[in-house]
This record gives sequence, C-alpha cells and structure tokens, in this order.
Amino acid sequence: MKIDSVLEKLRLLQLLVNDKGATSGEAQSAKNAIDRLLTKYNLSMDDLLDQQTKEYTYKYRTNAEKSVIVLSACRALGDYPDGYIDKSKKTIVMTLTHSEFVDVDQIVSVMLDAWRGMDKELKREQRLATERMKMAFIMKNNLGTGKDDSSDDNGNSGLSMSEIIDIVRMMRDMDTVSVNRAIGDGG
Repeated sequence: MKIDSVLEKLRLLQLLVNDKGATSGEAQSAKNAIDRLLTKYNLSMDDLLDQQTKEYTYKYRTNAEKSVIVLSACRALGDYPDGYIDKSKKTIVMTLTHSEFVDVDQIVSVMLDAWRGMDKELKREQRLATERMKMAFIMKNNLGTGKDDSSDDNGNSGLSMSEIIDIVRMMRDMDTVSVNRAIGDGG
C-alpha cells in the first residue's frame, strides 16, 4: 500500500475515533487499527498530523516577485502548489502541510531576498543608463544650452572613460531628429 493511501486510511480511522456517534467498541477498534498501521508502516501520529493542510499567505510587491514566489514554491515541491493568487491584495495563498511550508518558506525567503537585492541594483543601473541616453540625445541633437550642466566648477564631467565611450556610442547609433519648421504667413 502506498504511504499516501495509508495516511488517508489513518485519517479516516482517526475521524472514527473522534466521532461522537461511534460506539465505544467502534472507537476502540479504530484505535487498534491505527496502532497496527502505524507499527506496520513505521509511522507516528506526527506523520498523520503533518499531512493536515493549512493556507499560508505570501505578499508580493511586483509581478516579478509574484513569479519568484510561485517558482520557488515549485522548486521546493517539484510542482505547482495548490492555492490561488489574489491580485487585488497582491497575495499568493498556498495550501500546504507544515513540512511543505517549512521547505517552501525557506526557499521563498532566500530567493526573494536575492531578487530584491538584484532588483535594487537593476533599478540603479537603469537610472544611470537613462541618464547616459538622455545626455547622448541632447548632445546628438544639439539641444544643449551652451552651458555644460553636468560639469563641476573645474570642468570635470564626473563621468568615467567607459561612461563617456558609452555615450559616444549611443550618439553614433542614434538617428538625428530633424525638425522641419513650417513657414507660413502666420494665418
């Protein structure tokens, strides 16, 4: 008999033991059957209790975090967990046993921390790339004011050589925007 079948049988027998409508003989018979199955399959009541499920909730901030949580749970369980996603509350609810929760929670915690660290670095890099792209666009299209706002009092731009090379490459790859002014009589 498979362990899942044994655990299910044990759960049903435990229900009979706790059933107020069961006679004392039925309850005793169910207890004896539980003892025999526990001994035969080298199980304990803790194994039976561990199979009870509960809903565990994880909050996420972004869709990327939602993916990290779900995929981390899949990694821990080897499959998608039972549960649902409540997009309005930005929560993921998983139905897990306690031991599954311990496994899932450990992996989710580590992966979320790692993701949040990478996400923070990525946002910083995106800000820097946007600034470089803006500078390249301004320089390529001669939109400057004549005063170099990015330089300090000594004329230093504060950019590294590699950043300057990146900006020059962006400028070279960028199309120049041409503006055709309408000439008319104003009416």
